[in-house]
Amino acid sequence: MDDFDTLRVPGTGKVAGNVGLLTGVFACVLAAQTLAVLRGPFQFPTASVMFALGAAMAHTGFRVSRGFGKSAVLALYLASVNILVTGSWFAFTLLRFMFSPLTFFVLMLSIVTVATSAVALPPLRKLDEARARLHAEGLDPGLSAPAVFGPVKMTRRSWAALAALCGIIGAVVVYRVSHRPFEPRSIKAVALLEQNLSEWTTAESGAKRETFARRLQSEQARQLLGAETADALALMLGKGAELTRAKPEEIAAKALDFTQSQSAVDGALARKGLPLFVDASLLPNALAVAPLIMTYYVEQDESFEYRGQPLRAVSAWRLDPMRVRLPALGYVREGNPVAIISYDLIEAELVLHLLPSLMEKEPAFVFDERSRFQGDADTLDIEARLGNVLRRQFNAAWVDVDTRLLGELLAKRRNLIAKWRRTITGFPITPPERLLPESDLGDKLETYISRTEAFAWQDISDGLSEARVVSAFERQRNELSGAIKRHELQHLIDQREGLAGVPVALARRLRVDASTEPEPYSLFGAARSELSAYMAQVADGLHPRLSLVQLSAAVFDRNLRGQPHHFAALALFDGLMKSLRVIEDHPTYDEAVVRVIEAEPAAVQAAARNLYEEWFGRVLTSATRTKIIERAHWRH
Repeated sequence: MDDFDTLRVPGTGKVAGNVGLLTGVFACVLAAQTLAVLRGPFQFPTASVMFALGAAMAHTGFRVSRGFGKSAVLALYLASVNILVTGSWFAFTLLRFMFSPLTFFVLMLSIVTVATSAVALPPLRKLDEARARLHAEGLDPGLSAPAVFGPVKMTRRSWAALAALCGIIGAVVVYRVSHRPFEPRSIKAVALLEQNLSEWTTAESGAKRETFARRLQSEQARQLLGAETADALALMLGKGAELTRAKPEEIAAKALDFTQSQSAVDGALARKGLPLFVDASLLPNALAVAPLIMTYYVEQDESFEYRGQPLRAVSAWRLDPMRVRLPALGYVREGNPVAIISYDLIEAELVLHLLPSLMEKEPAFVFDERSRFQGDADTLDIEARLGNVLRRQFNAAWVDVDTRLLGELLAKRRNLIAKWRRTITGFPITPPERLLPESDLGDKLETYISRTEAFAWQDISDGLSEARVVSAFERQRNELSGAIKRHELQHLIDQREGLAGVPVALARRLRVDASTEPEPYSLFGAARSELSAYMAQVADGLHPRLSLVQLSAAVFDRNLRGQPHHFAALALFDGLMKSLRVIEDHPTYDEAVVRVIEAEPAAVQAAARNLYEEWFGRVLTSATRTKIIERAHWRH
């Protein structure tokens, strides 16, 4: 009878078992939280280890509460391992400023589990021994054999708890899968084209280029891209290879052939309905000309019509990994009736220069960095006044709290980075050009910055990641994209219609004869083309002040002097100053530019339209949109 009396589960065993069961359940919940929070290649392995430990501890804790000593030994080991895993994760979250109360709670529970299991182990071993003796005598103790993972009868409450735990884990997994950020390269056709065109462009020999060209002619490629696209790619890459071997006197003709073949590829991609656009620049090298082929993911594809002629505008993100980029928010190619709107560079313009000015007393950055750091009083005054202009513009058009919060967060980030650039030496600091950078600058600088600054950086990053702030940013991006789109469409219209007339203000700035028609690709011709597009952007845009602030950088930034955009901006401001009568008291030129930007938008737009008709001899008209295709958003 003594052995039967011994079979009663001691209180220490019940406490150890229940604590172990509770630890296992919360460890599984922590695994679900980790799956929801952690990003990168370690996301699923880390969560899987946590879940496996949690499930094992829950089961083992349940058996300990039923009086099994061997399960108590296993619970002791599992809890010790869980202390190491949870402790490491807790340290990681602290270093990343992601403190989780749940992690700390599970860590403390694991320590308690070790302590209670150690206390309960001696009486539970006696219980195992008594059970074994009763089995040896042929008696049924009413409990299963002393195995670590033997069968144990589940109560209705136990099944309900298990079902709830599985439901939590399942809900987290479904949420993570359904909210996984969109990646264009997950589309097989996108990944195939981007990889092989990038490899072709950077190949060091003709044989390697031929290898990548053949991959785009495989059976799989023809199925994914379509036969028309594959044939157009073969022609384009063939023309590109010829161009790399061309003699100096052959380059012009072969470059035209290559450009036309590239336009055919884009047409084929559009007809196939693929979210891709291929563009190319011609880079001179020591021997001939090398095509730089760039691949874009098209997020928005719009069709327009101008006097019966089709035009197209694509708003797109760069896909290829090459570091070469064009210094323009949008551009067009001669002979290709497509306007390319670069979301990458528009985002950089908003993040670095325009949106931070929404915070009170923040300047608008329109001067070059050297001029700004010299601290000239006139420079600082102009940027401060233009910051006020932007705030009036934004507050008049977008008064929502989210947009103001967006501007404040970006201003705080910009100021914090400016401080680090002044105080940290020996480490190059490049301000992030994305709203949500792909790499965390705070992590890279953790050994250089104070804990207070690290927390401030994390707070800013967390704020910018909020869905409402991201939505506010996308609204501003769409507004600026619309202005750039009008600019680039005017280039396409001018290519179709031809651009006649020589603006007197531009001729005066370039010191050329106003009665002489400029060559198309001369500085005069390029500046005239930009002047036409800038005037259309200001006259037809919804927010001319925003365009004028952006355009003023071409006047004030010394790095842009001598370029077509610089002369076009000077000519436009010259004409508007006279039309708006802001120079009657003979102010400085910089002061007159600011007065033009501060003028009433309706007056500015009317003056721009009148000047366009005077300078170019025709009424300014715009294209009509006939179709728009919206695709999955990337990067945000």
